Amino acid sequence: MSLLTLEDLAIALGRDIEDAEMGVYQRLIDSITVFIEDYTGVAFTVHEDETVRYRADGRGIVRLRGPVGSVATITPVLASGPAWAEYDYYYGPYYDNFGEVFYLPPFGVVDVTYTYGMETVPEDIKQAATEAVLGRVAGTDNSTLDTYTVGDVTERFKQPWGYESFGQMAQTVLDSYRGVAMTWRL
Repeated sequence: MSLLTLEDLAIALGRDIEDAEMGVYQRLIDSITVFIEDYTGVAFTVHEDETVRYRADGRGIVRLRGPVGSVATITPVLASGPAWAEYDYYYGPYYDNFGEVFYLPPFGVVDVTYTYGMETVPEDIKQAATEAVLGRVAGTDNSTLDTYTVGDVTERFKQPWGYESFGQMAQTVLDSYRGVAMTWRL
């Protein structure tokens, strides 16, 4: 699922989207969805019973992408060997119901099957995504233009999505969602 639909984009463009443009625009919408969810750490679309592989940090903690609806299974990957043997006195991976998995060895790997994400996309995120896609379509986005010259040949191309692809207001919106779906331990 994506943050925008082609109908949303057609309304923002003020015209119908032609058949030849649909594939390109859908690709832009899908890629901006991935960027925004990765940048913020929040899933704005629902992912049901999805299995995701995570690596724990140095303290043996995995922070799940949220908001988390339910966790079905937590399966250690290669749960044998010296790294796991030190942690046998724990009860194994433990989910705290606040988006974190504990009691893993440092940098241990687990497969987590869980449901996460929001049922409806917040309007401010939808507007930020629309602004970025429209900027890319119109060629007015703020992303950097790279130029490479080899001999007589010069190539120019835009970098993939980045933070600079958004205007100042959209950047503020994205930053406001960073860290929303995680807990803090003192």
